[in-house]
Formats: sequence, structure tokens, C-alpha cells
Amino acid sequence: GIEHKPGTVDIGVRVESRNEIMEMVNKVLYEGKLIGYPKPWKNKVRTFCQNPGGFEAQENYDNNLAVVNGHSFKDLKSENTNLSILVSHNFTEPFNQPIAYAQKVGELTNMLGAGHIMVQRYGDILDGKRTWAKERAQSNVRPTLKDAVAGDITAATPYRAMTNIIEFIRMLDQVVPGFASGETLLYSPELKFYSNKVKMDTNLNTNIGGLHCLGDSSGWTRGLMMASAMGVLLGGIVMRKVITIAREFGAGGGEIGRRVAKELGIQFYDKDIILRTALANPKLDPEDVRRWDERVPSSFGFAQSLFDFYNKPLAEQLW
Repeated sequence: GIEHKPGTVDIGVRVESRNEIMEMVNKVLYEGKLIGYPKPWKNKVRTFCQNPGGFEAQENYDNNLAVVNGHSFKDLKSENTNLSILVSHNFTEPFNQPIAYAQKVGELTNMLGAGHIMVQRYGDILDGKRTWAKERAQSNVRPTLKDAVAGDITAATPYRAMTNIIEFIRMLDQVVPGFASGETLLYSPELKFYSNKVKMDTNLNTNIGGLHCLGDSSGWTRGLMMASAMGVLLGGIVMRKVITIAREFGAGGGEIGRRVAKELGIQFYDKDIILRTALANPKLDPEDVRRWDERVPSSFGFAQSLFDFYNKPLAEQLW
């Protein structure tokens, strides 16, 4: 099979503060990406999915796992800005179940919150106490997720992740004064799951000859921009290995192609691959495939462009 290695999981919280606190960042960067490496472990900690005037929301994954998320509306706005603070976890041998690990963290938090998202004030975390519903109601930061349960998220969040989050908030307060206010709200659990990473070399080759992987499912990208860039990279790599030979009858193009492919260590394909494909498909007649190979059926007429023709399903091309 395809060789792979455990990927990254992100464990964190969703933070909610007043729009006034985030005003400067919201104006300059609608969705800023702030990254830090707090002591003592210097793990990567980052902000993600910033929502000015947004709302917190509960989502339920498999097995009814409740996780917190955030979103914004075009017209409806709240008094708060919310964003994620995520701590990246990369595990080493022999452990190879990072997704299960994050799920357990979420399940424990759900257990403490009776199936709901939990919320705690940042100041209460520093004071070593839980947040009570009455205290939350008296705060200047009014929660946008009304059914979140006030409690103690530190009872479920791993010590290393919680320490990284606390220190990162202190770092952010140097850039965004007031972010580390005692009334800032932290919702939990915020979890991000990613596919295992497919093992590949710098040319995106897997352990299976001729097979490349790309995009989020490969475990190497996270989102459209990175996946698109990886696609462009792979396209350039593949095109460097594609050689087409046009020839006239008797020129020996087939033999030249075979020798070039052998010398370069790449696959050689000719029209036989079309017939082999037809033989492997019971719905196709190899004779029809051979007859129409590189020919446009007259029924399409001269007005039918080759582009349109070759973008039709093969069955329509044949009949």
C-alpha cells in the first residue's frame, strides 16, 4: 500500500473579545494570521478563522462530538470578534493515532459540559478557578453562543496545550493591547483534524511508481490556496516527464519512443493503451474504439469543435 506517517492535529480554543479590542487588526487584516512559539516547548501556536462582528457556533462531528466554531454574516453583526488559537501537535513513534488523541480531548470536554461547548473567562484561568454563569453574565464580553456552559476548560485541556495557549495570549497582548483582558472568553473544544501525511520525496513521488498525491487528502496542505499551489507544482513535475512524438508512417516513431522511455526510466504509452482500456471495460467495443481513435465521427459535422467533442463522455463519442 501507500506508505504514510501520522499527521498533525490542532488542539485549542476559540477566543471571543470585544470589537474595540480587535479594531486595528480588523481594519488592517480582516483575517490576520498571527503565529508564535511560546516557551517552554516552543510549539507552533497560531490564530485561525478570525470573524469580526462574528458569532460562536457549535458543530457536531461523528459520534456527536461537539466542537466550537465561528462565523460571520454579511449584515448581522455582534459586538465581538472571535478567532481560533490552535496548538499544533506532531507525535513521534511509537504513537500513531493523533486523530484519536484529539477526539479523546474533545470527548472529555463534552463530558464536563454535559454535551455542550464549555466557556471560561481568561482571568478565571489565571486565578485557578472555574467561571460561573452569574460571573459570565456580568462581564462586558457577552457570549454569542448562548448555550455554552460556564465551567473550567483546564480540567479537560492537556497541560501542554493549555500552557501554550495562555502564553500565546500574553504574547498577543503585546500586539493587540487588551486581548489578555480578564473578561476575554475562551471556548472549548476547538479541534482540527488532518489526514495522515503520504510519504513523498521532493518530486511528490510515493513509494508506488508513477503515483503522486496532492491536496488536503495527502496531508500536506490545509486549504484551497495551498492545495492549488501544490497542484501547480505537481503539474510542472509531471510535464517535465511527458514527451510526445509525432511521426509519419515508416519513421520509426514507436521504436524511438520506446528507447527514449527506457533511457529516461519513464513509462511508454502508445495507441495500445486505448485498446487495453476498452478491453477492460465491458461496455466498450474495442473495434469501435480503434475505428474512432483520432477521428471525429461525421455525424458531429464540421461545426463541432474538437474541444467539445473530446470533452464528451466516451460513450457519446463512440455513438
